[in-house]
Amino acid sequence: MDFPSGAPKPADPEALWDMVHIWKKQMKRSLGVLRSTIKLERSEHSGDDFRVHLHWKIDLAEALDRRTAEVFDFNGVTPNVRPTWAPTAQHKARGANAEGASNCGHFYCWAWKKGSVFRESNWKPWQQYAVLGKWVDDLWSREKITNGTYGNYSLRLRKGYAGRKRDLDAVMAEERARRAAEQVQEVNQALALLKKPYRLFRAVTDWEESFLQVAFRWKVLVLVADTASGKSSFAESLFQNPYIITVEDAEHLDLRGFDYESHDGLILDNVNRWAQLRKWRAVLQARNSVSKGGQSATNIYAYAQYLYGVPICATIDLDTPDKHLVQMHVPEEEAKGKGKGKNLVLNPNRSRWLLGNTVRVELVPGEKFWDTTGPARPPPDNTFSLFAQNLRRRRRAEAGDVAAEDPGMAWLKGSPGPGGHDSSDEEGPKGRRGRKGGKEAARGKEGKAAKGVPRKGGAKGRPW
Repeated sequence: MDFPSGAPKPADPEALWDMVHIWKKQMKRSLGVLRSTIKLERSEHSGDDFRVHLHWKIDLAEALDRRTAEVFDFNGVTPNVRPTWAPTAQHKARGANAEGASNCGHFYCWAWKKGSVFRESNWKPWQQYAVLGKWVDDLWSREKITNGTYGNYSLRLRKGYAGRKRDLDAVMAEERARRAAEQVQEVNQALALLKKPYRLFRAVTDWEESFLQVAFRWKVLVLVADTASGKSSFAESLFQNPYIITVEDAEHLDLRGFDYESHDGLILDNVNRWAQLRKWRAVLQARNSVSKGGQSATNIYAYAQYLYGVPICATIDLDTPDKHLVQMHVPEEEAKGKGKGKNLVLNPNRSRWLLGNTVRVELVPGEKFWDTTGPARPPPDNTFSLFAQNLRRRRRAEAGDVAAEDPGMAWLKGSPGPGGHDSSDEEGPKGRRGRKGGKEAARGKEGKAAKGVPRKGGAKGRPW
């Protein structure tokens, strides 16, 4: 779509930025602009991927005696123009308050917000004016800047960095955890297309139905099979919302995240030794009692754990080193420590608790928990792996597929275009010299900062 003035739409952001620079240069001469910060941004919340807008904060040498914003028209587009104001009762910025309000406006335009493409300024933060922490905190709280940008700005603020870093680390950890949980759900939907019906095991059905009546204790279901046999996915299929612990070599059973009111089962995945289950037997019997977890000399991190009536399922490999604990009989010679023999005798090293309190479903090597009959389904494309995405792009490039991605979209995805971004950024994409040698480097610093407190004014462009 062309501009309202009839000027053709620029072919790329470099051409648009050239038009903006020419317009800005004319405006600076006609208005007497002393300080200037301008930036081109992608409209993040627009349904149009090509929609962009401008922010321009200016300080004027003289008051602007005009009642209309048409003086700021950019090829027929009339921007939203307002004077600098401060968060006071009258919103009037005067004196020192005006200077701070003006600098806040400059920082808002200068900050590398999400969707930023190009920027120029002759009045830069930290170099020519101090940045207040609340400006940075406000942009981050409103999700205008990324976590990485907030971390860089916090470091440059210096004062209060330790507290901001703690907040940032906590937020990033929680965001990663939530993204991972969402990813699990999306991947599960894709994997569901590959899954075949699970087999039915009478022992599992009897174990499930044992929870339909009140009892003093319940047995632990243990799935024993080769790796890649479907133990974990079969265990998850038994519940609606299980609490899953990847055990491996853990010495202590961490149940701090278990919620009795929301989790309908407990899965101990990848248990490495039968002895671990025997060690945790007081908890795993799911009796009507409250026990303490996380105990230590001071009990600072101790917590209550209650598992009455909670079905517990564990998965363990066939080749676990202490499988003798659940073998009722062993060859006579092996029992005597003299190797293997043919005659079976009662195993003296067996665990009576494991044999009496577990329901074991053991598959032979190579056997699966799902139905292996019938044709295999073709797997869907892997759109979740970053490596897979990069590999597909690399393969298309090797094949000479230049139409693999719309070239007009590249600059809207945050990649530096010809001419580059502000090369002074630490937090945004780095600029590189284009055909004009880089915008800021080639065109200078747009003049020196004015002395004293100039008249304040600002212009904010509408999306075009």
